[in-house]
Amino acid sequence: MNGYKRKLTPMDLRILRRYKYGSLEYERMRSWMRQGIGISSYEEYEHMLDAQNHKCAICNSYVNGSGCLDHDHDTGVPRGILCNLCNKALGVLEFNLQQAINYIEAHERRKEGQ
Repeated sequence: MNGYKRKLTPMDLRILRRYKYGSLEYERMRSWMRQGIGISSYEEYEHMLDAQNHKCAICNSYVNGSGCLDHDHDTGVPRGILCNLCNKALGVLEFNLQQAINYIEAHERRKEGQ
């Protein structure tokens, strides 16, 4: 997946017909489909948001209907809904997350040793 935009399939187009052209639901579903995110309906997104009590899956801050649908970039499988800040942070650190954790932990150990 890795951010490239794929062409919509005939099945994608059939799914999109459920939503009014230009609506939030239509635009978000179209974007997710082009990114290869495995979500079959906007209602599935809303269900995920409800299951998280409208809170970011990382920081627990309130997420309205414009939360970011986080997904595995290799498989397209949705993981959860994040606030914009956590989504950006995860996007930057996703491939170097363990190195970032190691860096912070090493700094904390040095601090404790002083």
